[in-house]
Amino acid sequence: MTLDQAASPMQAWSVQPLPDYPRTPGLTSAVLREPGGVRLMLRGELDMNGVVDTEAAVRAAAALTDGRLVIDLSELVFMDVLGARTLLRVADEVLSTGREVTIANPNRHLRRLFELITDLAPGRSLVAELVRPD
Repeated sequence: MTLDQAASPMQAWSVQPLPDYPRTPGLTSAVLREPGGVRLMLRGELDMNGVVDTEAAVRAAAALTDGRLVIDLSELVFMDVLGARTLLRVADEVLSTGREVTIANPNRHLRRLFELITDLAPGRSLVAELVRPD
């Protein structure tokens, strides 16, 4: 909505179309079988629009193995706070079932975002437990 300076005071607000902005790259995932477990590759951008699908992908990948689950972020180019919170939470849920879980290969910006989230598990460091290079 924009303010139309030429309109009368009673009609000062008018609806103007916004320019088309480029769409952000979508989020995709792929599961790769590895010796001893599976690797979930996340590609693209993880924001609030992708958290439900990401949570489902992590759970589905975990269901494919009794061994190690690696959630590989090497091809993730962006993640917002909601995406980071979701990944830590669902990875911790899988970890609590006795499986080995790693959130691997975050770039330095993604790792810093994880480090800033400290309220998910009081008394624990989910970053130290889950996030590391692979």
